[in-house]
Amino acid sequence: MIGPDEHYTDELWSDFVRKALAPGAEVAMRAHLLAGCSRCDKTVELLTHVAQFAAAEPSRAVPPNLAAAALRLFQSAPAASSWAEKLQNIAAALIWDQQAEFLPQGVRSSAQTGQRVVYRAGDYSVDLNLERPPGEPGEIVGQISNELDRQQAMDGILVQVVSPGRTLVETATNRFGEFIIEYPVAKTAILRFVLQEKGQRVDLPLNE
Repeated sequence: MIGPDEHYTDELWSDFVRKALAPGAEVAMRAHLLAGCSRCDKTVELLTHVAQFAAAEPSRAVPPNLAAAALRLFQSAPAASSWAEKLQNIAAALIWDQQAEFLPQGVRSSAQTGQRVVYRAGDYSVDLNLERPPGEPGEIVGQISNELDRQQAMDGILVQVVSPGRTLVETATNRFGEFIIEYPVAKTAILRFVLQEKGQRVDLPLNE
């Protein structure tokens, strides 16, 4: 996830180094490095050395079941979403929808689907790239921008994936309004942008 300090987490950079990200997410993170982020560049350099060391010592590889157990142990509890429900909901309209069927063979496996959608909600535009492997969590790589006020700061906007009654996962935008968040397996969920300073929110449907 991208935190309020506008940097990707070590977990995401680890996936980046191991080439375990969806293509859209990898492109966004590479662009972040090319933009000159020295902090993340140092993180990638360190994790690259760690990955090279691990590759040279296969006997020290952590069993997948132990890695999964450790991840569950350190994951924070899902946050409640009731307070955001009280904010004004800005109605959103889908203005562009493009399936990724035109991609060359081999770019995505036949078991995966990719989609790009653009929504308009009041003054705001939301551009999303959706990666949805069947039956597995995917990734949403996106950007929110104010089409009428380019000077509005877009960093630190809370982005949540909400299923009825609870928040499944959340992150925050960087200064460009960009973010990466997990695409849920849940059949009913929404992608929520919390514009707390304006007392507003934008809810977009997922898994339709």
